[in-house]
Amino acid sequence: MKDFLCKALFLTLLQCILAGLVFAAPTELRCLSVPVVFSCELPDDIRCLCDTSTSAVDFLQPLGLQADDVITIRVVTDIPAHQGKKLVGSYNPTSKEVLILDYESTEELSDEGLQIFGQEVSEELWCSYAAHELAHAISLEQLNPRIKNHTAAEYIAAVTQLAVLDPATRQTILESYADVEPYRSRREMSELYFLFDPNRFAIKSYRHFISLTNPEKFIERLLKEGTGH
Repeated sequence: MKDFLCKALFLTLLQCILAGLVFAAPTELRCLSVPVVFSCELPDDIRCLCDTSTSAVDFLQPLGLQADDVITIRVVTDIPAHQGKKLVGSYNPTSKEVLILDYESTEELSDEGLQIFGQEVSEELWCSYAAHELAHAISLEQLNPRIKNHTAAEYIAAVTQLAVLDPATRQTILESYADVEPYRSRREMSELYFLFDPNRFAIKSYRHFISLTNPEKFIERLLKEGTGH
C-alpha cells in the first residue's frame, strides 16, 4: 500500500511538472506576409505587432533593405536596462532576435512616467518598436562594418518607426516637436545628439528623410559611408 501511494504521488508530481512545462512553453506564430516569427506566451500578446512588422518590411524594401532570413521577435516581460534606461525594445545581433516588452509591462512603465515621442503610451506607439528593432535587424546586415555606423543605424530605425505610424498620430508627434528642424546633411548627424535626446534625433532624421528627392540613393550611401565622421 505504501509503495502504491508513493508511486501515485510520484506520477501526480510528474504530471504537474509536465503540465507546467507545456504551459510555460512559448507560442510561436508566423507573420505570413513577412519573414517574421513571434515567440510569446499567448497569441493575444502580439496585438498589432504583425501588422506593424509588415508595414516596416514594406517601407524598407524599396530602400534596398530586406531580410535575408527569418527574424524572431520575442515578446517578453522584461528587457535588461541599457545605460540605466528601461527598454521597450532591443535587438541582439548575436542571437539575431528582437525583444519587445509586452504591452502590460509597457503600460506599467507608463505609470512610472514613460512616454513615446512625448506621447502617452498607446498600443500603436508600443507596436512601433517592432518596426524600430526590425529596421536594426535588417539594416545591420548591410551596414559597412569598417565604419562607425551607430548613428546611421539609428537614423534608419527612427525613420522606419515614425513612417509606420498612422498619419494622424505622426502629425501629432511632429507638431509637438515643431521647433526641431531637419538635418541638412549626413555630416550634421551626431551620435552625441542621439544619446542626449533620441526623440529629437528621430524627428530631425524623419524630417530630413521626407525632404529627400532620392531616398533610396541616400540610404545606399548611408549604409556604405555612414555619417562621414
